[in-house]
Amino acid sequence: LTTEVVDEEHKTLDQLKMRSEHDGLTGLYNRAAGVALIEDLLRKESGILALFDCDKFKLINDSFGHLVGDKVLIVVAQTLQKVFEDQVVFRLGGDEFVCFLQQSFIDRKAEEGLNTIGIFKQLREELQKVDIPEMCGQCPSASFGVARSDKDHLIEFDELYKTADISLYQCKKYGRNDLHKM
Repeated sequence: LTTEVVDEEHKTLDQLKMRSEHDGLTGLYNRAAGVALIEDLLRKESGILALFDCDKFKLINDSFGHLVGDKVLIVVAQTLQKVFEDQVVFRLGGDEFVCFLQQSFIDRKAEEGLNTIGIFKQLREELQKVDIPEMCGQCPSASFGVARSDKDHLIEFDELYKTADISLYQCKKYGRNDLHKM
């Protein structure tokens, strides 16, 4: 009986930890957990911080309803996880997502013939394949802003985020559904 109680308590603690670190809708890390993981990685490895914003998301909600908007967020999250495999990906809030691509991941993709821009093009292509029936053939798209980190010249998360955010707004200014890097 004692073993069963202890096992049940461990299971409950694991569930609480999962809920405290993950976004309830998408299953991705939430902001607090994602930032903490990336801050740790920044000390260990160079890489790219990328911000993603679903294009015209308010229009999706207004045109198709919030339940369809939720489906878009879920499928975008799944697509980010698929393309970025084992990288840290989290939902910042609303229709915004953040990912940290470690240099080892970037190098592995380069060996497969994909440069950094190719990685983001792959994400864009995967999003174009998304079929949400309620959207009548329309696919979600995203704009990206990126900033590079170098483990030898540590940049704090907030500064890297600020640079990527400026980059994202430049992308939106010049047409959306694209990548702008700084």
